[in-house]
Amino acid sequence: MTSQLRRPYLKWPGSKTKLVGAIQALVPPDFIPTCLIEPFAGSAAVGCNFGLQRAVLADVNPDLITAHRQVIADPSGFLDSLRPLFVPSTNTAECFMQLREEYNSTGNPVRRALLLVYLNRHAFNGLIRYSKLGRFNAPFGRIDKPYFPEREIWEFSHALKTAEFRVADFEETMALAEPGDLVYCDPPYVPLSPTASFTAYAPGEGFKLT
Repeated sequence: MTSQLRRPYLKWPGSKTKLVGAIQALVPPDFIPTCLIEPFAGSAAVGCNFGLQRAVLADVNPDLITAHRQVIADPSGFLDSLRPLFVPSTNTAECFMQLREEYNSTGNPVRRALLLVYLNRHAFNGLIRYSKLGRFNAPFGRIDKPYFPEREIWEFSHALKTAEFRVADFEETMALAEPGDLVYCDPPYVPLSPTASFTAYAPGEGFKLT
């Protein structure tokens, strides 16, 4: 486990970055996990900071997992491709809507991963939200100068270079756990109202809350 707090390169509603210390404190001091398993990885704030050699981080959002994999495999190349999306000319409502439409229509997974980071950093409150038809629909955030997460991408690539990233349902991921593994579940939120639901943040996917 690391003592230096690492922040994810994505903004993430409900991120556990500020709670990492409290989460780490729940692990018995005499327990040395062989592997960290996260069925709801999200921005991987927890995985970034546990510092384990073995980790399985899963999520149902394929674009999110593709972005994580690209960052791990080639952080320099990912940053070079991402940088042109973080210039003043792309920080307008018109450009945001054009790039949002490109994200919703392109079948190129690498381009979609780059656009996901752009949309996340330029959208209102960093929302990752999809319609029932699987279209990203978070609105433009009108942020004066969206943050370019260069440092966070480098730290992410270093911290999780040996991790395995999977596009998988939480039940499938939980089934991988063996004795000696540490499983951290960051479950979905129960909506506070019918209009405040945060249960669908992947194309065509959603949590079934009962």
